[in-house]
Order: sequence, then structure tokens, then C-alpha cells
Amino acid sequence: MPQFGKWQVYHPEVQRAGRLARWYIRLFSCSSNTAHNFFIHMNALPLKSDPRAVLDAGCGKGDFTFYLAEKYPQAQVEGWDKADDDLHELGQNIQICEQIRRISGLANTSFYKKDLRELSSRDQYDLIVSIHVLEHIQGNQEILEKFFAALRPGGQLHLQMPSVHEGRFPLLQKYTDMNEWMESEHTGELYSMEQMLKALRRIGFTILRRRTDGHFLASLLFDITETLRRRRMNALYGLVLPLAKTANRLLRPFDNHRGNLIILAEKPQAASV
Repeated sequence: MPQFGKWQVYHPEVQRAGRLARWYIRLFSCSSNTAHNFFIHMNALPLKSDPRAVLDAGCGKGDFTFYLAEKYPQAQVEGWDKADDDLHELGQNIQICEQIRRISGLANTSFYKKDLRELSSRDQYDLIVSIHVLEHIQGNQEILEKFFAALRPGGQLHLQMPSVHEGRFPLLQKYTDMNEWMESEHTGELYSMEQMLKALRRIGFTILRRRTDGHFLASLLFDITETLRRRRMNALYGLVLPLAKTANRLLRPFDNHRGNLIILAEKPQAASV
């Protein structure tokens, strides 16, 4: 089984941080509690076992793209991201992902600097993953329609995004610029689970799995780790991170009905656009 986040060791931020940071990644893999939590939920879903074409829609640092490329060596895995600014402090996303791709030797990956509004494919992909992307896009139901059109009949969409009922994080709000960041970056529409399921069904999707996360302990650990990360308290962050990642695994089955939306949907076999 591939190790999620292991290619972060070649990211320029980690390289600049020095040998200790590189060994930390090799020991604990993914250095982001947030991304690890998203991965835990994705990995628990019955994703297609033999896709030929996969799209990571809004790939960011490429962690999910690289993981899916290793998990599905028979597939061509594309990562799309339009970010060329300081969103999530990533900077030159696609350029960095391409550098890491060359180091990794994963010939079945490719990265493109593209806006998801440019997606015009028809019946091309067997699996599309969109993990905490739609909240950044105004008019995001149009993107869902593009996902449906781009999937082959029988193809799957895995979607994660914040719920309209998402809880607050007091440490982040008090000690970081999280509020300002969310106001400037979370410009897309948010939904309750019922609203999102209704939108997906209207487009034509069949819902395979649905749940929310947000156990209070996992939310507390997210609040703590993200505050430490944003305030660059790296030593404390490194100590707390393994505990938070363990909690992510243990608390995944619990559901508070107010956290992030986690959905697996399918384009019916008879459907075509």
C-alpha cells in the first residue's frame, strides 16, 4: 500500500527546513494533520479498483495525486490546480509538483495549471477526487456538472468540502488570521448534506456513500495543530502531530452531523452527456 504524503520530503519547504525535517517526513510521512484527516476518510471509501484515468481536481501540493498514481499504477493520474499565488502558502503549485514528479519517477502522473471551469472533457475519467476545493469556487454547482460530464458511465466522484454547519475553531480564530483567510478564500457556496445530495442527484449522480466528520476531539486537535503550524511553532507541532494523526484514524467512524461533507457518488452506467 502506498504511503500517503511521503513525497513531501522533496518539497522545497521541507528541503529548506533541513535534515531533521526530512527524517521526520520519512518517519511519519504526511506532515499535515489536515491532509492526513482528509486521506483517512478517502481511504475508507470503496473507490474503484481499476480506473484507467483519474483526475485530482484541485491538487494543491500533489499529495493525493502521487498517492493515487502509486495506488493505481495502471491509470493515468492528472493533477489540476490553478493556484499560482499564496493560497495555503503553496506558491508555485504545479511547478513544484512537476519537480517532485520527475524525482519520484511516477510516469503515470501529469500536472496542469488549469481552472476547473476549463474542464470540458466528456466521458474521460473513471475517478475524480475533489478534496476541499469547491468552497473556493463561486458557482460551484457548475463544477459538479462538469465533473458529471467528464466521468465515464460507472465513474466515481469523491467529494470533500466544509459543511455550512461547520464548527468554529477558537484557538485559530484568536491566535491566527484564520477568519480573514476564510473570508477571502472560502468564496464558494457551502451546503448542508441534504442540499449537496439534492444537487448531486439533480445533476444525475447516484450516491454510494455519505457521511460527515467532526468528532469534538478530532476538531480540537485540528484547532491545536493548525494554530501551531500557522504560528510556526514547529517543535510543538512535530510533537503533537503523531497524536493527532492517530486520533484521526481512531475517530473516523464517529459522526457529529455538522462537520465536513464526505461523499462518494457515481455516474450511472446508462448515463452519457
